[in-house]
Amino acid sequence: LRAGESVLVQAGSSGVGLACVQLAKRAGAIVYATASREKFKRLSEFGVDHPIAYREVDFADAIRELTSGRGVDLVVDSVGGDTLQRSLSCLAYRGRAISVGNVSRGDLRVDPAPLSQGNRSLTGVFLGAEVAFQTARVRAMLDAILRDLSRGELRTVQRFHGGDRRLGVRRDRHQGQFEPVPREVVLAPRVLD
Repeated sequence: LRAGESVLVQAGSSGVGLACVQLAKRAGAIVYATASREKFKRLSEFGVDHPIAYREVDFADAIRELTSGRGVDLVVDSVGGDTLQRSLSCLAYRGRAISVGNVSRGDLRVDPAPLSQGNRSLTGVFLGAEVAFQTARVRAMLDAILRDLSRGELRTVQRFHGGDRRLGVRRDRHQGQFEPVPREVVLAPRVLD
């Protein structure tokens, strides 16, 4: 991503989304991000230029309007399913899309026609594969991220559910009950040793 390019971050207020927003802003990109209107203040705190209320407007129409029909240079999509397919229609000529998950649990089959019509590309990213096949590269990236965090150049995103900051909450699928689940962030990637 280069300075002056544009990026659409799907689920912009999520942890992955806010990390992407920070990296895109640091690169000098113009950032569009989808979220519910209640999360616009948070997006603003992280530097989003154009928040899009995906529940109120069609995000693809909003991108076409905001970019005067050009589209964006990059889409980062962690939602998947139908959102991923619609994200492809937001790409500019030679635009790139990155699929980094499927939180929607929707169908991941993609119609490639919008890609080939505009010389666009779609890449899937899975950190586990990077760790397995590009260990040194991942170690260098993590070292750089930790350095930037320690310098205050990047911010962590902390989300905790429930009263205890050390606990998350998991819903029991069968009984509909909530139970506390221990949560911690481990920043020392032993798997790379």
